[in-house]
Amino acid sequence: MALSLKPESRGQLLWIKQYEAPPDNATRYLRAIDPVNRVIIFLDKETFKYSGYSLDTETTCGQQLHQQTSLTSPTSTQLTDPFSATVAYGKLYNSGFAGVLYCYDTKNGDLLWAYGDDGETFGGLQTPWGNYPLFIANIADEKVFLFSGEHSPATPLYKGQKVRAVDAITGEELWTLLGSMGYPPRMWYPVAEGFIAYNNMYDGQIHCIGKGPAPSE
Repeated sequence: MALSLKPESRGQLLWIKQYEAPPDNATRYLRAIDPVNRVIIFLDKETFKYSGYSLDTETTCGQQLHQQTSLTSPTSTQLTDPFSATVAYGKLYNSGFAGVLYCYDTKNGDLLWAYGDDGETFGGLQTPWGNYPLFIANIADEKVFLFSGEHSPATPLYKGQKVRAVDAITGEELWTLLGSMGYPPRMWYPVAEGFIAYNNMYDGQIHCIGKGPAPSE
């Protein structure tokens, strides 16, 4: 159901719709809401399928717009879990332990690009997973800020993990810095006034990253 938050109609029921349960006893829950394209994003937990429904209060209220058959890209057969997902700029960003960041159009569910498919997150023999896990820390200034880590890191820490910035529109890698950041739910880092701050487990210090000085002519 959808309820109004406008002061003059706060709490008023806008619409209510019932849906058939997903097949194979899958668990479906609300994952994100895109205010740009006015889409509700649901996730089927066991099958890693996203589906989009209209948020509008007119004739299309609650109408299904699309459903992903799988969270893979044309250049990868690796299925990524929807551990880390968020919405910005009319797009759904998803990443997880497979080490690939996927970007989908929330209007139709089309895959726009994937970062990590070309070896950008490959860990070689440094980890047992192949790619370094990739988690979304924040999105700002049309950039997706990413980090790698795990639930219970052993000592010594896995080598070569990085903090990353990726163009939120094109998927282009903008920069990387060496850094290990632990388990995602405890490690989101803030972005404000052109700076990001994060705790680097490699050196036990808080790092603050800004734009830096302009190059000399």
